[in-house]
Order: sequence, then C-alpha cells, then structure tokens
Amino acid sequence: MTADTPPTPLAETPADPRSMARLNAVQALYGLAVSEAAVDDVLLQFLPQRLGDERLGGASIEEDPDTGDETDVSLGEPDSALLIRLVRGVCERRDDLDRLIGGALTGDWTLARLELTVLCLLQAGVWELLAHAEVPSKVVITEYVELARAFYAGPEPAMVNAVLDRLARTVREGGLAAAPPPSAG
Repeated sequence: MTADTPPTPLAETPADPRSMARLNAVQALYGLAVSEAAVDDVLLQFLPQRLGDERLGGASIEEDPDTGDETDVSLGEPDSALLIRLVRGVCERRDDLDRLIGGALTGDWTLARLELTVLCLLQAGVWELLAHAEVPSKVVITEYVELARAFYAGPEPAMVNAVLDRLARTVREGGLAAAPPPSAG
C-alpha cells in the first residue's frame, strides 16, 4: 500500500478464521455478561455450521457513501474450536483473569471503570496468553489491539496494548502459561 492508496475496509478483506474467532468470542462474552443465557446457547449464535447464514458476528455493515444504502458484507467464518475454547476458558477462569487484569491496570484505569467491551477484550486476550503459549505474545496482543481499534477511537486500544503487553511478560516469562489450559468442555 502506498501513501496514496486508501486503506482497505475490514469488510473487503475476509478475516482469518482465528481473527474471526477472537472477534466472535468478545461478542459472545459481552452477550453472556448482559444476559442470563447459558454459554452454549450464546455460542450457538456464532457457530456457522449450526446456523448457516443466521449466525451473529459474521457480517459488517457497509454504507455506500453516494447513496447511503447499507449492505451486509460477510467477514468470513471463525475457527469454531478456538471460539469455543476462548469463551468457555474465559467463563471458567473469569475471577483469575480479572485479578490479573486488575493488577496490570495503571493510572486512572480500574477494573470497575472498564467498559464491558474492554473487559471482554482483555479477558479473552489474557486467557489466550495463558492457555495458548504456542501463539506468540506479539500476535495475541496485536489481534486484541486491532479489535479494540474496531470498537474505540479513544485511549482504549493503547490501554489494551499496555495491559496485554505487561501481562504477556508476566505470564509467559513468569511461568503462569505452564498451567494446564481450561478444558474445551
């Protein structure tokens, strides 16, 4: 891409299945936090093989700048196994994840002050750092910072970057990643 080339909108580039799983996991975690639904019921809404085109989180709305018409554009299919592991893993270890996140926050950021979407991003990112040592820390951090940028234009992406970077150093170098990952159930 040159300086004269506009960036490609997310919806024009089919997402990597693992990236889609991360996005859908954050959406599912948010849904679980604001409802009384069971984990499996929420997961079913995001699994393509279960609901075909009816699944949530699989499309972006693009607006035609000339006409204002909106079109749904498919973002691609998630890695279903990763999606399930992320959501169930966060649910199983939420208290531990929140303690780690709370300890890594600085300045005016507190766990209670975090918006729910930011908390879901951090929970999923920290769980992945703990449970998937085979995925480089830089990849995990970049993925969740990019998701934060999709949701926020303010300081949140930088905070997500700082917290995940701080925790990656702690959990990966400190040996916490050696703990067995939660079951995929």
